[in-house]
Amino acid sequence: MADLKSLGIPQQSLVKIGIYLAILLLVAFFGNMESRNKVARLDTEISRVKNEIRKQEALYPVYTRLKAEFDRKVLNELELVQTVPMKQDEVDKATDMINRMATLSGIETTSIQPDPGSLAEDPNQLLVNCEFSGDYFNFREFLKRLGAVPYVKHIQQIVTQEAARGLLYTMKVRLAVLSSNATAAPAPAAAQPAKKQ
Repeated sequence: MADLKSLGIPQQSLVKIGIYLAILLLVAFFGNMESRNKVARLDTEISRVKNEIRKQEALYPVYTRLKAEFDRKVLNELELVQTVPMKQDEVDKATDMINRMATLSGIETTSIQPDPGSLAEDPNQLLVNCEFSGDYFNFREFLKRLGAVPYVKHIQQIVTQEAARGLLYTMKVRLAVLSSNATAAPAPAAAQPAKKQ
């Protein structure tokens, strides 16, 4: 202290310097504590996410198996109806009806696109590409409604995938169409999935 006084530094200035140094030390100490707390919280979050990933990896095969069994069950539950072909000029009405059934079932229609090229392969069948989104159980109700439509020959494909707004369903539906040189006699009912006993 005598050395500092010999330098001509007033005692009041020394007190201020001491206070500033103490404040700096306190700021550094609490800043270090906050950084440690942030790191600890980050470590906890990382551990939680890792556990969640491990849980999802363990549950995903079970989910896939249950979903496949559910799909098979739904197809077996479709109502057994006699296939009655529709006229080619009624295709627009058919797509409107599919859209209406989706709405009644509580799922959202993304697109319903008939494929006219499919008539070149078989003039008695029209392939319709459909895409819907919504709850899985609502989609089940939609499939049951669709299975009761006389001119729905069969559902060729269903693909389910995760999307931003829930589940997205892509499917191909074949409609029985009366060709210009065919009679209106109904097709055999065996084209429909068999009802589970």
